[in-house]
Amino acid sequence: MPGNFCRMSVQVLAAIILPSAIFAGPVIEVDTADFNMGTIIEGTATTLKHVFKIRNSGDSALKITFIRKSCGCTSVDFDPVIPPGGSGSITETISTEKATNGEFVMPISITSNATNSPTLKLSVHGIYKFNIVVEPENLQLYSEKNTDTGTLVTLKTDKKGFQVTGVSFLLGENSSGFTWQTSIPLNYSFALADTVKRKQNARESVKPKNDTPEPNRLPVYKLRIKFPATEKESKLGTFIITTNHPGKPEIKVLGNLVVQ
Repeated sequence: MPGNFCRMSVQVLAAIILPSAIFAGPVIEVDTADFNMGTIIEGTATTLKHVFKIRNSGDSALKITFIRKSCGCTSVDFDPVIPPGGSGSITETISTEKATNGEFVMPISITSNATNSPTLKLSVHGIYKFNIVVEPENLQLYSEKNTDTGTLVTLKTDKKGFQVTGVSFLLGENSSGFTWQTSIPLNYSFALADTVKRKQNARESVKPKNDTPEPNRLPVYKLRIKFPATEKESKLGTFIITTNHPGKPEIKVLGNLVVQ
């Protein structure tokens, strides 16, 4: 009986001690590991910011030693030490200067002395929406294509009554490496793509299959830019497209004039 009592006492003592041993040390908790920022419209914010709330539910100080970022556009501020039972924060800030159109995910990885999760992954995600989607992103105008059709640029936007008000080429440098800031006005034609298609169908006596726009489909505009006949030498620079869109009055597209 004494032997059984001794074994039972050890088992009870182990049952009391083990849980506290398991949870001893710093324990990191976060309010949400992945935050949805929703839809951000171009031009409405130069930076995106979210504060992750951190809690140390352990019995010793939580020390955050390193945070790995996934992008140079991201900066992080944080409380390096959080006492037992205390709270702190990790703030992730993202620059939108070089943001691309569409969905985005920006993860960060937190290294700490937490016993439950020494490496913790957090992230923010959302949708960044351009006011005007331009294709292609880099434009080349060739002298041999200096015809009535010109070089095609497509513009997608949901702005009603959208118009292109001007197109020019801001010179960067020529083949000799000489740089100067001179703007060359360019001739262009502009129309809603559906309008162009209807005119073509009318000429070819083709009945369109369906004029109903697809859900969430942006209207597509066709911009045709003509090579300036006065230019005799290839040049690098930036195409400047001005519009009546209040959120995007000027579009800059890198490219060059190519004389062949």
